Amino acid sequence: MRSVRLQLVVTFVATAFTGLTMLLPAAISCDDDIREDAIRFWTSGERPQGTYFVCIDGDDPDEEFLSRFSDLHWKAKPASLVRQRGNKFRWEFYDPETDESSTILTVSDVAWAGPCYARLNFSFMSASLGGGGVVMHLVWSGGHWRVVGMRRTFMI
Repeated sequence: MRSVRLQLVVTFVATAFTGLTMLLPAAISCDDDIREDAIRFWTSGERPQGTYFVCIDGDDPDEEFLSRFSDLHWKAKPASLVRQRGNKFRWEFYDPETDESSTILTVSDVAWAGPCYARLNFSFMSASLGGGGVVMHLVWSGGHWRVVGMRRTFMI
């Protein structure tokens, strides 16, 4: 009788754990999902521009990552394609294809603080006197990552 109870408890715990893992982000290797939701969150409050140039951990993201934003009103391009104009005191970034002013969005240092909580560094720069950075805090909720807080790290 005792072994049957123990077996039932073990089965219940294993089933509960399996059900819980189905609610967590798949394979915990979803850093790109976290980065995507951070960029979507940041650009949702802004007037949509023609182009944002994206940088991930100091490198250009691949086309697969950039294609995640194809449903939005702005175009995502690799940061290496952006150009700078002006002088050493007053300059701005621009898209060489359209000649429009643009912004570089940089996402770096995704850090996990549990199975459903992550944070990352996020910065934006559009001109010599236009930029800043924040640490974003995200939680896994309702099947996607959601920004729940930000702490400003610098502002230009």
